[in-house]
Amino acid sequence: MKREYHPRSVLLAVALSALLNLLLALSAFAGVRKGERNLFGRIADAIAAPPGIIANALFAPKQHSVHAFAFAAVMSLICSFVFYALLIWGVLEFSAFWKAHQRQDLQ
Repeated sequence: MKREYHPRSVLLAVALSALLNLLLALSAFAGVRKGERNLFGRIADAIAAPPGIIANALFAPKQHSVHAFAFAAVMSLICSFVFYALLIWGVLEFSAFWKAHQRQDLQ
């Protein structure tokens, strides 16, 4: 079975990753009352944890300066974007592979 390349899946993965990261960034401004996060904020924290662990291991600031923290924040955002783009792309490609495999079994 020849493997087809799906350029739309890459574009869709990038778009969905951008949307997800936008929602995660907006969750930082979601209403916080007396130190308690709402449900949206707690879900966003759970979604942001995997790329946050990677970004913390790679880009944690070694010195206490504004530049170091700004660099870490930008790199964390990029890490999250790439992480979720690759994850979504993998799911889309696996889904396409699975559908093609099911069609081949029916023939």
